[in-house]
This record gives sequence, C-alpha cells and structure tokens, in this order.
Amino acid sequence: MAISTYAQLQTAVASWLNRSDLTTQIPDFITLAESALNRRLNLRVMTQEASLSTTVSSRTVALPTAFIEPIALWRLDTDRVPLIFRLPETMEICTTAGRPEYWAVDETIVFERPADAIYSLVFRYVQGFALSDAAPTNWLLTNHPDVYLFATLVEAAPYLRDDNLLAVMSARLEKAISEVTDKESRSRSLASLSTDLPRPREGWDWLTGR
Repeated sequence: MAISTYAQLQTAVASWLNRSDLTTQIPDFITLAESALNRRLNLRVMTQEASLSTTVSSRTVALPTAFIEPIALWRLDTDRVPLIFRLPETMEICTTAGRPEYWAVDETIVFERPADAIYSLVFRYVQGFALSDAAPTNWLLTNHPDVYLFATLVEAAPYLRDDNLLAVMSARLEKAISEVTDKESRSRSLASLSTDLPRPREGWDWLTGR
C-alpha cells in the first residue's frame, strides 16, 4: 500500500489497527503525531523563508502556516537589513510610526512601532509538518512514510488502551527517527566538509593540477 498522501496515511493507519470505526479519531492521531515529531525533529528541510510585508499603521504581521520558531527577519532595502530580535516583554514600544528596527514573536510578528509605509520582509523560520486535506503531502511523508505511520500508531495506542501496540510502535518509531537524524547528520557533515575545502586559485586547471 502506498503511503504518500494524507488520505493514504489515514487508510494505512486504519489497516494497521484493523479497525474501520476510527474515521473521526485517526486525523486527531495524525495531528498529535505531528506535534510530537515537530518538537523532536531538527531537519534542514524544516527551515523555510517567507516573503512578508508590513501594513501601514500596524505593528504586526501574521506568522506563516505551520510556524514553529523564528530564526531571522530582514527588511528589504537595497540589501537585506537584519532586524534586531527582542523578547516581547523586553521590547520597548514606540507609538510614532516609522521604519521597524526591532521585532518579537507573540502570536504574530510584532514590531516596536507601527510601520509608516509598506516594507518588504524576508522571514526565516522553522516550519512544522502539518498534513490536511488542503495540504495532502509533505517532505516527511514522501521520504519517510514509516515515521509518520509509526508516530500515528503510537498516538493511537493510548486511545485503544493497547500497551503492546504502544511498546512495539514506540520502538519502531525510535529506530526510524534515529535513522532519519543520522542521515541528516551525514548530510550536514558533508556540506560542512565541502564548504571547508580550499577554493582553487584563479586559472587553476583540475586536470593538470596547475
């Protein structure tokens, strides 16, 4: 059975549980599984950039869908200008409209002052995995459907009061996550190695070595 879409994942979960009466509960199991996975996984593919813009006279900008945590925010002038991050409770507020210089995250992106114009922004952030009927697939489901399946079955086990299912699927999930994170570590090490290699001088011929 292919498991590459939200609907196929729901069908697979029902099949593995050998239950046809959990149509309402299975989407909840998937949501709980994603919540747990998003807390645990630290994958490069989860780092995203979104183009945003300010609204005149407003201090806030809505966060992107499936936002987990912020990384950086730039204002696009001639070049990218990094805005300075502050905790919401420590950021000083100015009521005079102007060009935002500071930002925080508090249910939305919040600036220290209302914007006096429309400013283009680039927001780098960690995006979680969140399947739905409108977003029926994602990178994790495409590349590691076993992680999704086992994580969902782990969440189903307490509902079914099935300790054996919980133990077996927890073990399989831990193995699958370990393999995914090991692969991610190897990829990052390779990327770091290629970055650290010396660049050839101008005019260098790889074939002759001169």
